[in-house]
Amino acid sequence: MAKWLLVVAYPESSYEAAQKEWLKMGVFLTMVPTMEDALVALPSQNYVAIAVFNDDLSFTSLIPEARKIKPNIPVICLVSDANISHEQQLHEMESVMCIEWPSDIRESVQKGYEAIKEQVKEGWTDELIPSLKCKELVLYPEYQKVFFMGKEVELSAKQFRVLNALMANRGRPLTFDQIYDAAYDEHFEGGDSYAAARSFITAIRTRISIIGKFDYIENVRSIGYRMISCIE
Repeated sequence: MAKWLLVVAYPESSYEAAQKEWLKMGVFLTMVPTMEDALVALPSQNYVAIAVFNDDLSFTSLIPEARKIKPNIPVICLVSDANISHEQQLHEMESVMCIEWPSDIRESVQKGYEAIKEQVKEGWTDELIPSLKCKELVLYPEYQKVFFMGKEVELSAKQFRVLNALMANRGRPLTFDQIYDAAYDEHFEGGDSYAAARSFITAIRTRISIIGKFDYIENVRSIGYRMISCIE
């Protein structure tokens, strides 16, 4: 079962670097800039906790509203200096933990992860989410999620199925017909599979390249395409 963490961090970009580290822990992130946005997002997933990266503790006034949506959801407040005033302000709020976060991303994620485990406890598991990996590309088949360099890639359902097929057959070419079959989840029965496959591959390359240089998919002349061989 996937674990989802609702992160309140402004600006959002300041916490993007941690996405890759959270994924290593088997946790998906939804990042929003304010606690008001968190209230809107909260019903969309079965979040295990809300993590707030902000020294301004005014967000605490909205915690009761969050608990009306999801009773008893743990709220982890990560501040740059967890002094006594923070502890006093949060002392009477059930299931709220305030901790100091380190500047090092990996140490910060580890500390936040352990804090969430301590708050959630029941039903928590350290099992990783099944995934397919190729260097900086990570695909989660069960949850139809793709990440490149720690950032999520937005793909259509058909594009995801094509990429999933390529990832599952890393190093081996897929024919144009096989790529068509993967995209439409049905056997190719005639038509221009070459054009369809080319269109899907172009779209996938384009969307991933928005994040960074992507050259993992190779053309196989007169046959189709393949994902490069990857050592996990």
